[in-house]
Amino acid sequence: MNIIRAKTAGFCFGVDRAVKLTYDLLADGHKVATLGPLIHNPQVVENLEAKGALTCPDVASVPDGYEVIIRSHGVPQTVYDEISTRRLVYHDATCPFVAKIHKIAMRADENHALLLVAGDASHPEVQGIVGHTKGKVKVFANLEELEKNPPAEKLPAWIKTLSDVRKKHPAARTGRYRELMLTNRQYAFARLDETDALITAVNNDENQSAGVWIPASCDGTWKNAVTGEAISPENGKLFVEVPPCGCVLIEKES
Repeated sequence: MNIIRAKTAGFCFGVDRAVKLTYDLLADGHKVATLGPLIHNPQVVENLEAKGALTCPDVASVPDGYEVIIRSHGVPQTVYDEISTRRLVYHDATCPFVAKIHKIAMRADENHALLLVAGDASHPEVQGIVGHTKGKVKVFANLEELEKNPPAEKLPAWIKTLSDVRKKHPAARTGRYRELMLTNRQYAFARLDETDALITAVNNDENQSAGVWIPASCDGTWKNAVTGEAISPENGKLFVEVPPCGCVLIEKES
């Protein structure tokens, strides 16, 4: 039997950060309670509990004297308020990328803008995002759902553009995922199949644009999927300038 180990096997860096934090606190003798399972891995959760960690469904279930760990999913603002009311010590292991989205949600409220969230409304991470704005919010599972039930406001042109790109590229819907690059503020990934490829480059920096070099094959023609601008590979990499809190979609033409 031939066993092939995936290059990207393991925790994402946000979960890895949360798990390491919890193990370190336990090793230092802290009594800790996580709000929900720290990770979708029963073996790790069992091991943490064996070392003394508690898994609690909410703040009210945390015993006095325990320190709260907020997992990488993040939580709504109301949870922070409950922790403060009980005067509990807490450690915030919210993934930095998720925390960035929380700030975007708060800005939407400040700007009296409608917040559109793509995801599962019952998922804790989505609930955490929604819980950081008091303004208007619409959660949708996919673009088809949004188009069938658009918000009262005119559907943003950007959402329509994303829908068109997705319809054009089968890989965006069913292609395999491949992480291409990751830094503290920028990342890029591809959706690939045998005949199609679509790359998404993201910049989480709020204040400045970022020049990003992305590994890519030199065969075929690459271009900005929105503007149509050609992007030529250099030494096996594509260079794009990504605006603050923005993204660039790159498509490959055979």
